[in-house]
Amino acid sequence: MEYEDIIHNKIRPYLSDVGMHNIKSLYERQPDETVLQVLLQPKILEEQLGNVKFQQLLFEQRLKTGSFNRFLNELKMDNQELIKILSLNDN
Repeated sequence: MEYEDIIHNKIRPYLSDVGMHNIKSLYERQPDETVLQVLLQPKILEEQLGNVKFQQLLFEQRLKTGSFNRFLNELKMDNQELIKILSLNDN
């Protein structure tokens, strides 16, 4: 699937290459589990937002996310239709 390809083969390696992952967050436990851990280095993220290559990766990821979301919505509607058909046949 193209969405997974972008995430696994392009974005994750890029984040790793520029040192954006916040390694310390793996070892820091939040006392309140509802607090979201910061998994990326905010300073590096800000720097990379000005980088054309990073902007292009985010753009491509956004396009694929939109396509994936539409696919899931279509699948959901198809499943709802199938449920209706199966429930009519069950009677």
